[in-house]
Amino acid sequence: MALVERRLWDGTVIIIHIADAMVTHGFRKVGYTYLNLDYCWSNSKRSQSKKLIPDRKAFPHGIKDAKTFADWGVDYLKYDNCNNTGVSAAMRDALKATKRPIYHSICNWGESEPHFWRTTTDIWSVWKGILYVLDQQRNITKFVGPGGWNDPDMLEIGNGKLTFDEQKSHFSLWAALKAPLLLGFDLRNPPKDTLAVALNKKIIAVN
Repeated sequence: MALVERRLWDGTVIIIHIADAMVTHGFRKVGYTYLNLDYCWSNSKRSQSKKLIPDRKAFPHGIKDAKTFADWGVDYLKYDNCNNTGVSAAMRDALKATKRPIYHSICNWGESEPHFWRTTTDIWSVWKGILYVLDQQRNITKFVGPGGWNDPDMLEIGNGKLTFDEQKSHFSLWAALKAPLLLGFDLRNPPKDTLAVALNKKIIAVN
């Protein structure tokens, strides 16, 4: 199942435009399912009842009137908590307790039985960086299967200075690895060559 990620800092209007672009440019039609908010969406402080709340400057109208991820209707949670000491296991158990099916992605290298786990340091948008991350996957592909997948980080097509051939190779390799296909370029104004890569039905089918 393909996923779409976009780092957002300026609120609801951008999210709506990105969602519209997912439909307009055909991303939904070929299987991209989610629009993920990365960091900077939440307030640094919690509510009086210790619940997460959105940043009111970035989201003046809020993000629904909700108390928990399950109440919000969240389908996918990336719990970016490297080098933690058991906190991801607590989140895993808490998500299960909601009885809502939520994809659980973490950044502590496969501990705590998540659905996706980051396998390397952050990727960067040059071919050398793509190859470095790819090389780290060669001895761990045997650990993937239904319910649990290696996550070599988001795709860098459409970012940086990758050539068209490098973008095709990058996308195809991540698809073959059964990695989550997380797009990070501006879907509102997608480069034509990148759009051709991201919407390739045959490669998506491999994933």
